[in-house]
Amino acid sequence: THANVNDSTLLTNTEKLVHNLWCEVLPGVKAGEITPTTSFFSIGGHSLLLMQLFRMYQSTLKIDTGVISIAPFLQQPTVRHHATL
Repeated sequence: THANVNDSTLLTNTEKLVHNLWCEVLPGVKAGEITPTTSFFSIGGHSLLLMQLFRMYQSTLKIDTGVISIAPFLQQPTVRHHATL
């Protein structure tokens, strides 16, 4: 899996899953560059990629993104925060 580099810092299974989705959306970024507190935007993410990630959250994490606003994902764009939403 992608998360093997950060297993010691990624505490929950949800954080590991979010980390792996980030690795898929940001293929030029090495898994070790993504920590629980890394900003999605500081490692090459942008709003269109965030929308793609949002759709992946919907299908993988089984969340209803029609009910959840994207604003919290933009305001705190970290693996740790996304795993709590």
